[in-house]
Parts: sequence; C-alpha cells; structure tokens
Amino acid sequence: MNIAILLPNWIGDVVMATPALRSLRTHFPADRILGVMRPYVARILDGTSWLDEAWPFDRRAADRGIRFWPVARRLRRETIGLAIVMPNSLSAGLLAAVAGAKERVGFGGILHRGLLTQRLSRPRQHGMPTPYSAVDHYLALAQAVGCPAANRRLELALTEQDQRGADGVWQKLQWGPSEFVVAVNTGSANSPARNWPTDRFAEVIRTLVARPRIRVLVLGGPREKADAEQLVTQANHPAVRSLADIDTSLGVMKGCIARCNAMISTDSGPRHIAAAFGVPTVTIYGSIDRRWNTNYNPREWTLQPHVACGPCGRKSCPFGHYECLRKTTVADVIRAFDELITTTSPEGFAA
Repeated sequence: MNIAILLPNWIGDVVMATPALRSLRTHFPADRILGVMRPYVARILDGTSWLDEAWPFDRRAADRGIRFWPVARRLRRETIGLAIVMPNSLSAGLLAAVAGAKERVGFGGILHRGLLTQRLSRPRQHGMPTPYSAVDHYLALAQAVGCPAANRRLELALTEQDQRGADGVWQKLQWGPSEFVVAVNTGSANSPARNWPTDRFAEVIRTLVARPRIRVLVLGGPREKADAEQLVTQANHPAVRSLADIDTSLGVMKGCIARCNAMISTDSGPRHIAAAFGVPTVTIYGSIDRRWNTNYNPREWTLQPHVACGPCGRKSCPFGHYECLRKTTVADVIRAFDELITTTSPEGFAA
C-alpha cells in the first residue's frame, strides 16, 4: 500500500509529530510511506528512516510544480491507499480527497465532511477545547489506523552533513570539548506573545558567562537574525556568539543544538529540537497554555506564571502589556537553570 502523510506546517509541530511517524513506520513496515510537506521543514527529518520519500508541497510557492494541483495529480497517479492528514486545515483535507486516497484520516469538523473518511474530534469540556499536547494529537491519528499505543519521546537524527556543519561552527568559534555551551533561543518568528524581553535575555546571558567555562550560542534563522545580533550586542561579552552570523541552515542548527549542554528558550521550534536530542531546557512560556505544547522532555523546566488574563492563546497581547511574559523575571530563569543543571547534569559546570 502507498501511504501519504500530510505533515504539519511548522518545524516544532513536525518534531512533535515524530512519535506518530515512528509508530506508523513500525506498524506499516512493508508499505511505502510518502511525506508531503513544506520544503523548508524537510531538512528537520533528514537522517530519519520513517519516510520512504519526501514530497514538497506549498500551495503558495513560487515553484508551480509543488502547488496544490500538480501535487494532487502526482499523488493520484500513485494510488494512495491511506492518507494521514496532520494539519487541521481544509486545504490539507481537500488535497487528500482530490488525490483520491481511499482512506483519509484526520481531525475536522462539519466542513471536513466528505473530505475525510474518518474524522477525529479534539477533546472538549463544557463546549471548549481541552488543552492537550500536540504529541498526543498526532499519535491519536496513528492509533486511529491501528497503531498500538506508542511512547511519546521526540526523536531526530543527524546526517554527516549536519555533523560536519556543527563541527565547522565549533571550530570557527574556537570552542573545545571542555566548554559548557548554552543555546539561547530568543523568540517565535510568528508570535510576539511568545517573545521574552531582549534586555532580560541579555541579563541572563551576562550572568551565565560570568561563570567559568560557560559559552552562549544565540540561535536564530533569517527572520530572527536582527534580534539575535541585538542580543549579542547587549550581552557584550566575547563568550556570546550568534549562529545567525555563521550559518542559518536548519541542518547546522540541528547539529549545534544536539551538541549543546543546555538551552534557554521561548516556546518555539528549537526547544522541540532540543527535546529530541535530550538537551536540558528551560522554557519561558507566554500566552500559549503550556499543555498544548508539552513535548514530554524529562529534562525540561517550564516557566509560566499565573496572570489574570491568561493563558489567552493570542499571538499578540490585546492589552499591550504582555504581563504573561514580563512576570517571569531574570532571577526566575537563573534559578530554574541552576536547578535543572543540578538535577540533570551533576558534573555540569563549576558555578
């Protein structure tokens, strides 16, 4: 059987879908599994063995060959027996239907009737969606097609190219194996309500690099380059460097995160990459209820203070004060970091 998996649109969600991908591959070992995904997220799965083929799909792409109708026709020629629709969008359900997949399984409401042959519903209480992890959301799709209950561990792999890229970064920075490297991920590209204030991040970094052997690698893709550079300038210390100044490719970022000793992050994609490689992480939450994005990293410490107006789930604060972020102090982050490192890496560093 040919199986098509329509993958989520964001890097963090794709990482949270890896337990489901692993479960599907285990349950369908002899079948051909095609991953249909946005081109920029494909690199995150490089090195894994769950997909037989990766097909690019972006209905707004400049490359017309990977838009809706060309991809739908190509899938139709493959005679898809089963389509797993991970995004909740109508366009994803429509693609599976137009592609002629015999069975089409996904989450959806009344508008998905006819598009999906099996529609799953999100848990609700008193008419409102009950917050639950995206990891469980994607695993529910795997279980709906017969996969047994699976573990929730996020998992990624590194290619030789990823490892060479990370080696090159370490060599350029002249960092050796004795340094304790902390990755810092400043924010989310699409949500100001996930971005902790830069001046507080800078103060955290200055506190860390005042300790022996600690180095800080500020992460950031092309869209976060300016923020990363601003943070390095504010930290004003030779032990603080930005990956955005060296290489912004996803594979190199993945390789660098995997070899870091710890991470301090907002609630965005890199923290899920860290979880997939078992990197101890302090996560600073903003407006999103952390139950939605729990990634079951046993080496993670989360910070989300109670505020009267949240968690509201908005991308930007309707009141303009961003209290859900500002209520987390520098002292809170340093305390969480020290506690995390003490419990997960006793040999850690000399404070």
